[in-house]
Amino acid sequence: DGSRVWSSPTFVGVDPRRSARWNPRPRDSRRVDASVRSPLVTYEPAVPTIIRRPERIADETWLIHQVQEALGAPLRVYLNSMVIRGAEPVIVDTGTVANRAQWLDDVFGLVDPVDVCYVFISHDDVDHTGNLAQVMEHCPNATLLASWALVERFSNAFEFPLRRCRWVDDGSHLDL
Repeated sequence: DGSRVWSSPTFVGVDPRRSARWNPRPRDSRRVDASVRSPLVTYEPAVPTIIRRPERIADETWLIHQVQEALGAPLRVYLNSMVIRGAEPVIVDTGTVANRAQWLDDVFGLVDPVDVCYVFISHDDVDHTGNLAQVMEHCPNATLLASWALVERFSNAFEFPLRRCRWVDDGSHLDL
């Protein structure tokens, strides 16, 4: 069918541009042509295969782990967040989408969502913000602590009321 195998550092497969089934022409939305199909692709996050339980690292402080196998290398990447319990519990970073169910179970097994006072996001990489919407939804009393820039960027995707946000920047501190 004219297909050729191609590869990149992260993908090996059939180049859809060279496939006989590849049709770059716009499709008529009034008619469905079953003969024109795109290659099967999934965009679901990969479920972690290595599970580590939360680890107590200090009084009332727990490390929440996610272990991700690195692409193309015999190496593992640890993506961590924290729960700090006490008078005003804090969740530090919210893990990744790929580990959502386990992450939420781990965190809310340590602290009742209603008791969470703060959710601190150190920066807006996906492994720090992947479960932010779910955490804010489950923790009705929590204030989001993040930079103004993060809140501004995320305001397109999340409808957090600004009264639940507190901007913190370099040099800011929070007394708990």
